[in-house]
Amino acid sequence: MLSFGIPFSIGKTFTALAISAFALTSLDTATRLGRFIFQEFFDNDISENKDESKKNPLTNMYVSTTITVVCSGLLAILGYEKIWPIFGSANQLLAAISLMAIAIWLANTNRGCKEFIIPIIFMFIVTIVSLCFNIKSNIGVNYPLVMIAIALLVLSLVLIKEALAFFKRNKTKETN
Repeated sequence: MLSFGIPFSIGKTFTALAISAFALTSLDTATRLGRFIFQEFFDNDISENKDESKKNPLTNMYVSTTITVVCSGLLAILGYEKIWPIFGSANQLLAAISLMAIAIWLANTNRGCKEFIIPIIFMFIVTIVSLCFNIKSNIGVNYPLVMIAIALLVLSLVLIKEALAFFKRNKTKETN
């Protein structure tokens, strides 16, 4: 049988090649992004002098990649359906982070960002309440979901603290 002018067996081979290339590219990109995010999160060295002996070992390229791959492997082994209920909260947290990033960028460029404050607060409240409900309803039942929910809760609180510190610094700059 011919379709698109090529035999079915050849088309099937090319389709399998395209799907596997897409899957491998997506896996590589996700691993790299996970590693970059992991390294950025634990990199506290702001100075220009980069003394390798004083760096956090979690910022090492190999350590952070290994942790990212191991966590991904555990997710694949345990099954994503165990943590599926947390994706709504993670999506809301991503929306709050996006709004916060835009507000901070606007504040850095001396543009008004007041219209973002109420949506940011709302998104963080919704996320924190949802994460607390997920933690409460899954304690003793679904440990992977509880661990991820706690991690997301801690990260959201860290983001709130960082945003408040930024806006406080920005406000004192404006008054001076």
